[in-house]
Amino acid sequence: MSKQKQAAAGVNAPPAMQASPHPHLPYILAIADRRIPVRDLYDASAVYQGERDSSGAGMSTWLEGQIYLGTEYVARVSYNGRVWRTKPWVDGDVPLLEPA
Repeated sequence: MSKQKQAAAGVNAPPAMQASPHPHLPYILAIADRRIPVRDLYDASAVYQGERDSSGAGMSTWLEGQIYLGTEYVARVSYNGRVWRTKPWVDGDVPLLEPA
């Protein structure tokens, strides 16, 4: 397969940019080098919090999560489980969702 065809198929795409291998789980939660299929933003927040809690890592060492829909970076998850737009936080921003 040519490099051009591989790129079009996402074969050489970084793991965070590859589409979910589970069509019924279209979103991917990326935490460091881990990629976890999730149902939606609520599920991404819950899974992120579970991973954070089981890690024992504190706020200064635990990484923010990134949420992808297919190959598109659509949201991020902060340490407290809130889901935000992809842009850096500024005073007055409101989360897309609060954790349950």
